[in-house]
Amino acid sequence: MRRFEEKYVEFSKNLPLTLIGRFLRMTALYVCLLLPEFILLLKGINTQFSLVEYPQLLLMVIALLCMFYVLLLLEETNMEQLIKIVFGIIAVCFFIILYDPGIIFPCAVLVLAFALYHAYYYHYEKR
Repeated sequence: MRRFEEKYVEFSKNLPLTLIGRFLRMTALYVCLLLPEFILLLKGINTQFSLVEYPQLLLMVIALLCMFYVLLLLEETNMEQLIKIVFGIIAVCFFIILYDPGIIFPCAVLVLAFALYHAYYYHYEKR
């Protein structure tokens, strides 16, 4: 998705959209892309997890995808560094999820992703 934006829609930074609007559109795009997986995830209710945990799972998936997208905006990040950062994020999330933080943790990850998006969106330049 990042490569598509760099190649075909570079002009989108000049459109009169707010950053929160851009972020919400990106989040909506991920929701649309993952809609079949969300529907298939419904099969796991009552066997793998409960209905109460379903919104938490959906929000966590979207929050992590937004966080990984924002990682692509970081300056001077090569593939080796990116893999280490992604592994670190997944490891930290795994250990935090073991303590069942509820819906607060995915919301915090989403807020952090937006904060980083706000900080790096206009400073990112294609190399």
